[in-house]
Amino acid sequence: MKKRITLLLILLLLALPAALADGLDFTTDTLEDGSLVFYFDDLSLTLPAGWAEKVLAISHDGGVSFYQRESYERYEAEGIEGGGFLFSLGASVNGSFSQLPAFKYLGYSEKSAMNYYFVLPTDYPGVTLEQARYHFEHNALPRYFYDDPANMIQVLSDRGIYALWDAFARENGVSYPYAEEDYRVRRHDMADGTAILQIELPAPDANTLCYRIYLVHNAATGSAGYYTVEYDNLLGETAFLCGWSQDHTHTNYSGAPTLGREDAGYEQALAEELDQVAALAGVSAQAAPQAPAPLDDGLVAVECPQLGFSTRIDPGLSWTYEEGTGIYIYTEHEGSIPYAIVYHIGDVIAEPLEYIREQFTPHMQKDYGDDLVAVNELEVYDIGGRQLPAGLYTYRLQGHLVDMLRIYDITQGGTFIYTAKYLDAQGEATLKALDTAIRNLNLD
Repeated sequence: MKKRITLLLILLLLALPAALADGLDFTTDTLEDGSLVFYFDDLSLTLPAGWAEKVLAISHDGGVSFYQRESYERYEAEGIEGGGFLFSLGASVNGSFSQLPAFKYLGYSEKSAMNYYFVLPTDYPGVTLEQARYHFEHNALPRYFYDDPANMIQVLSDRGIYALWDAFARENGVSYPYAEEDYRVRRHDMADGTAILQIELPAPDANTLCYRIYLVHNAATGSAGYYTVEYDNLLGETAFLCGWSQDHTHTNYSGAPTLGREDAGYEQALAEELDQVAALAGVSAQAAPQAPAPLDDGLVAVECPQLGFSTRIDPGLSWTYEEGTGIYIYTEHEGSIPYAIVYHIGDVIAEPLEYIREQFTPHMQKDYGDDLVAVNELEVYDIGGRQLPAGLYTYRLQGHLVDMLRIYDITQGGTFIYTAKYLDAQGEATLKALDTAIRNLNLD
């Protein structure tokens, strides 16, 4: 049955258009050959003959989920929601769906300004909370991490882990008693460039479930490590510091504290545990030095309460605010190229480079057509003391070649979008102005 469902999903994916229409309301019909068709605004899904009585489609916020009817009803009778999950079709205004355990990106609709995607079944048919936690903490999360350590470090640093667990639990039909405040993610940037995430979880009540998880990654060397602090009651109330390697080998290292957050000495115990993990990973336990003070010599403040941030710029420059676009910083004449833009949105674009490739570049190609003469999508662009993904686009305008640099910066408070636009490759002053603005950004 599992192979049949997988094949069916592949056939459905191949039949979908790259961009879907606004809205996910649907109607159904049965063709002469018995095939069941789900009609959306600009999309139809066709299931083979004989599936009409086997599949249940349920609309919900953000999409439609499809279930194996018999399994769904059996789980529902036992008080479990979402059993028999096959796949769902979802829509999102941002890239938050990229945190889901198993998804397939379909495309972006210019009409609705929405991303569309499939959520596919994971390899775990969750039933109990204990089983779901074990699989999430020991199988799924290390797999997600080792697949793309840099992205996982960034996403969990910015958004925490609760949303990922919630998506995982819901798609596996698991009810759970935890709240967002039961989870906490702390990032520690070490002197050698290694980032360590210290993830605190709800207190476990079954063997091998985790009190804490540590993700360790050095972007420069590529080294990565996944460590767990696991509950064990075979010898009394104890815990052990363990680890999972990339090939999914499990190792026990030493005992670990079982203190709760309310206990005296908890913070000190966590600091010592962090040092242990750092030592196991071959990382200097010394924290990174504090960032240098912003470049504020003679700069003037620019306040943007509409978007919840402020920055500083050279006093010789002018600036304006435009709703829906952000702060314009003009390096020659107000209202004309060259200029830089700083814009802030509350949503987190989880995969900024993918967003550039799959959404912004097609947008530029559509808007400028044959006048777009060059596209350069950059995984790393150095500016403002940061290394950020960017797209550099060159197009013709009134006898000039215009360079437009588009940069995405994921922060704790959302996403900053930076733009630098200048003529005939003469961007030194504009890029310097943008660099200064980035270095002096503050969220209100």
